[in-house]
Amino acid sequence: LSHLRFQAFTDQLTKVLNRRGFIRLAQRRLEQAVCAKVGVCAIAIDLDDFKPVNDRYGHEAGNLVLRGLAK
Repeated sequence: LSHLRFQAFTDQLTKVLNRRGFIRLAQRRLEQAVCAKVGVCAIAIDLDDFKPVNDRYGHEAGNLVLRGLAK
């Protein structure tokens, strides 16, 4: 079951949380913060103009960029 849960909540390429996994974790952390009466901070990264990377250098190069960003 844990392997299925990992697959359900992580991105196959980068092995980081997918949208579903992020929302699940964020909800838990927010609940904990409210109970503990502490602040919470989140950082979001948006890759602008990523499509030209795939178009010019190919999807494998794009995958390398995404894996590098995830690290």
